[in-house]
Amino acid sequence: MKREDMGVRLSGGTAVARALVDNGVTHMFGIHGYINNVLEEACRLGVTNIHFRHEQSTGFAADAYLRSRREPLLVRCRRLTNSSYSF
Repeated sequence: MKREDMGVRLSGGTAVARALVDNGVTHMFGIHGYINNVLEEACRLGVTNIHFRHEQSTGFAADAYLRSRREPLLVRCRRLTNSSYSF
């Protein structure tokens, strides 16, 4: 947490999103079918949201991103069973 945020009350979503950004996450891969305050706040902080229609394609794209860029990323799917084929 940054020094200027001391004493400021943060929501859980804001705290998690800031932790992701502070740890180098620049991209999110996933199926985002509902409003999530972590995802909203992460987008406000500059994280790029890449949306997919199926868990398996999310997994393939995230795997390719990780292998080529070697940067941290967030993969979020409702059912990871479908995306496990790609890892």
